[in-house]
Amino acid sequence: MDRKMFDEAIGEVPPSTVDVDGVIARGRRAARIRRVANPWVATAAGVVAIAFGAVAVLLPGNQEGSVGAGGAPPAPMSTVDSSPVSSSAPTSTPVTCGGRTAVPQVPAAEATATSARLTSALTSSVQAALPAGSQLTANPTGEYPKGTPHGPLEFYYVFQPLVPLENGCQGGVSEYSAWATISVSGVQKGNLMALVTPPSGNSQPLACPGGTVADAQYSCNRQTGPNGEAILTSTLTQNGGGPTLYRVEVDRLDGTSILLDSANVPGDAKQGGRPASPVPSLTHQQLITIALGDGLTVGSR
Repeated sequence: MDRKMFDEAIGEVPPSTVDVDGVIARGRRAARIRRVANPWVATAAGVVAIAFGAVAVLLPGNQEGSVGAGGAPPAPMSTVDSSPVSSSAPTSTPVTCGGRTAVPQVPAAEATATSARLTSALTSSVQAALPAGSQLTANPTGEYPKGTPHGPLEFYYVFQPLVPLENGCQGGVSEYSAWATISVSGVQKGNLMALVTPPSGNSQPLACPGGTVADAQYSCNRQTGPNGEAILTSTLTQNGGGPTLYRVEVDRLDGTSILLDSANVPGDAKQGGRPASPVPSLTHQQLITIALGDGLTVGSR
């Protein structure tokens, strides 16, 4: 996708119409590129390169393990990956590319320790927010690298260097990611996805995107947190009885950016499917509270 196509997809003047897949996916890639364009970008079940964007790094797979509400977080099994985004990409990382500055790679020991800390903090916060009888189980979307499963809300670190391509840039990823399926009394009801991004010089202010979404109902609101944090909340419901996704994005004062998705399907809302519950398991306010928790931060190093 070239820059013109990307601009048309996110909606300039006049506002464009984008599809549901693009809306769900766009916010996740925006977290990866530190919102150079707007907060809604695409995640795919594989590594997907987009010019002036980044690499989607969540791969399908099967995992085991569960955590009940009030139970202990899973033992950390963090993964650090620094493989190149493309076999044809240059081996050296440019200082800047496409108006973005290359982000540094977090050292392996630090990334492993941070993943473990984030796993514990997020698991505790989510367990406290869910009703009694809820369980967190591994979500197949959270396998990374391919063939490496992760437990429920078990963070893993992903780094992909920023490299130039013919029509733009690829990579520029430094983030911590986690997934879980939420069940109540053994019945799957929804999911939760988290992206936590360290500070970088590429950040742009959070803002609701323009345009409309085809075949879905979409709303977005920007607010300010108790300490001046920028907060974006949005709801996307696919027409025809499709999934509903609640999203919260927070720019913390220390520079950490957080994106939380809660949907009422067990897998990934981007893949569609019939809702397993009337609404997602976690409300916007609960997601905000979780995102503002003391432990969910990877501030300046």
